[in-house]
Parts: sequence; structure tokens; C-alpha cells
Amino acid sequence: MNAKLVSAICFKLLGIYAIISILIAIPSVWALYFGLPDMRQGLSPSIIVPILSSISSLILGAALLLTLWKISNSILNNLNDTNGSFALSLKSGYILLGAYFLISGLSSMPNAIINAWRVSFIEDTNLLTYIQILSSPTVLVIAGAVLLVQKGDAKNLYKKLKYAGT
Repeated sequence: MNAKLVSAICFKLLGIYAIISILIAIPSVWALYFGLPDMRQGLSPSIIVPILSSISSLILGAALLLTLWKISNSILNNLNDTNGSFALSLKSGYILLGAYFLISGLSSMPNAIINAWRVSFIEDTNLLTYIQILSSPTVLVIAGAVLLVQKGDAKNLYKKLKYAGT
């Protein structure tokens, strides 16, 4: 595997990671917006702020994803080595990224559930508070499962990695 192929794979995986991170942050913006009147009595912020913040974050994230994807495709198109003996393919990279997302989401899920349980004892708790607490690990688990489960590729990757060190 040459450096160009590794760079191309990394650019695509970085783009996916960036868009997932942006999607995770959006519920926090909305929960903060709806929590502002509770923090300061009489404060009535405009609904335009979270809408513009969410839309601009999604647009910038999509632009970043498309830019990284095009850079990766241009690197792959200019690749000189065509013998097909690469140890790690792009699908394997997707599966590894999916495993990372799944492990990250599952490892933070118990903490989020405990925080949601603690918040349930507060009288003025609304649904958005629970969404803010549980959205990050839930999105990571779903994204990880989607990237990980692809037509038996996970099993093939396991077979490749099982004997990689020998």
C-alpha cells in the first residue's frame, strides 16, 4: 500500500467523521436555546439563532465532506500502482470507522443513561434535555452499525486482520 492510497482513505474517513460530529452537535444547540428562558427569567431569544446555527453547521459540514471526498477521489484517480495488492481497501476503512463509532457510542451510552436518569428527578425536565443527553451516543451507535454491517465485509476484514501480525 502506498502513501497516496492511505491518504485517500484517510480523507474519506475524516470527512465521514466530521459530518457525524456536526450532526451530534446540533441537538445541543437546540437544547441550549430552549433552556435559555429557564436560566434567565424573562429572556426570550429569537428562534432565528438556532436555525441559522444548525443550517450553517450543516452547510459547512457538507462542504467539508464534499471537499475531502473530491480530494480523495482525485488522489485515487492519479494512483499509479494498479496491481491490486493493497492490504486495506476503502471498504475496510469504512468498517474500521464503523467499529470506532460503535465502540465510542456504546462506551459513552451508560454514562448518558445515568445522566438522563439523574435529570429525571428534576421537575422541569423536558424532552429536549433527554435528546441532548442521549443523542450523541445514539448517533454514534447508529452510524457505526450502518458502516460496520455491509454484505459480510466485517467477516472478511476480521479474517484479514486475524492473521495480519503473523
